[in-house]
Amino acid sequence: MDCCIHDIDLSIYYLGDVVPKSVYAIGSIAHHPELDQFKDVDNGIAIVEYWGGKMAYFYCSRTMAHGHDVCTEVIGKKGKLMINVHPRSNNVILADGRGMGNEVQPEYWERFEDAFATEAIEFCEAVLEDKQVPVPLALGLKSLDIGWALQEALWSGKVVRFDEQGRRISQDQPKL
Repeated sequence: MDCCIHDIDLSIYYLGDVVPKSVYAIGSIAHHPELDQFKDVDNGIAIVEYWGGKMAYFYCSRTMAHGHDVCTEVIGKKGKLMINVHPRSNNVILADGRGMGNEVQPEYWERFEDAFATEAIEFCEAVLEDKQVPVPLALGLKSLDIGWALQEALWSGKVVRFDEQGRRISQDQPKL
């Protein structure tokens, strides 16, 4: 949930007013064995199928040796939008005997520092000045419900299904 919740938010935002149909998740512990006691993983893959034929795929990792790496790709009928596919902390590219490369933010905080500050300011303004929050509560709750279902799928190894109103209805054996 902590590693992927905003990716779920983005899938709902980019794909429109979608309703989940089914979710499935797998994961492993490659570097952080202490996560096992919390039934968590350091590398996970999740698939969300939405009613109407749209889908989202998420890969979350806590073990990128080169630094914090987060990107989004949205594939549609007329092309593909790619955001931060080649992560970088600045626009400097170093060319040397090893090839060409760039630095990447070492952790999530550097990548999202401005976003976190903006989010906190907007929340405080909503509370103190009775303003609307930029993202409706319903979207956040839908993301959480999908996240909880993905966590359940990760723990159980089963597909979690939803009805057309987005209510959880069952767990099935995984499709392999």
